[in-house]
Amino acid sequence: FLGKQVLSVLSLCFSLPLFVAMLCCLCLKTQLPVKLMACLVRLCIAYMLGFCLLILLAGSCHIEIPVGFLCFLVGLCGIASGVMQSMIASVTGLFSQFSLESGASASALKGTGGAILIPMAVQIGFLPAAMAGASTINQSLIVVFLLSAGVLLLSLLSLRTLSRTDTWEMASASPCAANACVVECRNPVENTLGQARDFSRQR
Repeated sequence: FLGKQVLSVLSLCFSLPLFVAMLCCLCLKTQLPVKLMACLVRLCIAYMLGFCLLILLAGSCHIEIPVGFLCFLVGLCGIASGVMQSMIASVTGLFSQFSLESGASASALKGTGGAILIPMAVQIGFLPAAMAGASTINQSLIVVFLLSAGVLLLSLLSLRTLSRTDTWEMASASPCAANACVVECRNPVENTLGQARDFSRQR
């Protein structure tokens, strides 16, 4: 395969496109409409689900993927991940602005941290067997990518749930309408709501 450089090469193929895509999206001068951001997130999730299924098929059937093609797919996965993270950051900001309860940013960070932690925990769980000399590459690969596919499906479900909330509808409206709604409701800033949770629940 790629020998001793496998982790470094694949990490570069993933990380560099991720950061470039994220920076390009975050540097946009005008914010994209919420519905367009949701469509981009769904497209990114769909691609990464397809990538997970391909890796699962290759691992379970012992199919060898050409190195160049694999690096290309990993690079596309990095772009999809960067676009999705920047879109989620923008949606999180809108929820922080228009929601009557605080915690959108903290919830997004917890979800990201959990998605990173789960595959690492699986790899650590397979370490004893690997140290004993057993070949656990295919088994750990299948478990990790099954969990990754599960996280992506949960992400789709979460996006579907969010898109049915009043906050989503408010953020999807035109900026003038959304700002007018905020003025009409006379919502305090998020810090005040975070400090006065009883008032937030009543609202």
